[in-house]
Amino acid sequence: DKMETIKDFLNNFLDETNEKLSLSYSHSPNLDKTDYLKVIFSCAFYLGICKILSTNNIPEKNTEPIEITKLRESFKNIYSTFKLELNDVVLGNEVDKIQKEINKLAETWTPLITCLYSGDKIVTSPQKRNFFAHAGFEGNLTECMRQEGKIYLRYNEDKKSTIENWLKESI
Repeated sequence: DKMETIKDFLNNFLDETNEKLSLSYSHSPNLDKTDYLKVIFSCAFYLGICKILSTNNIPEKNTEPIEITKLRESFKNIYSTFKLELNDVVLGNEVDKIQKEINKLAETWTPLITCLYSGDKIVTSPQKRNFFAHAGFEGNLTECMRQEGKIYLRYNEDKKSTIENWLKESI
């Protein structure tokens, strides 16, 4: 989400909380302090994540393809900030594999699995396990293209809801 959306939510939440607390000074609204603190801290953490993503040029919702070396560098910085060294290693391995093993890279959007295996692997239904095991580069979801000598990646537009569902299920 945009940072303004999160701030608006938090402000509305605090306003509603204030209203509940101000209804009566003689009767408690029986609010659970722990739950309220969790919401406030979660919003603060979410705002921090959004700021770090923005600082590393990762937009709220990326609809544009991304050049693979820019993706690698941005997430190297993000993983370093959050002390996620293992994630950085996994992403680095996947990016290196794509850059080294890509056999046929069309000038039109092509499934990554086809580019990596020269058409030997046919596109199948996406596999959740492969999505997480390969740093998000699931071969049936990810598309690649060469443009001006650079490799660009994006997710297949028709499969984005699948990715969103997998991410939500994993929380």
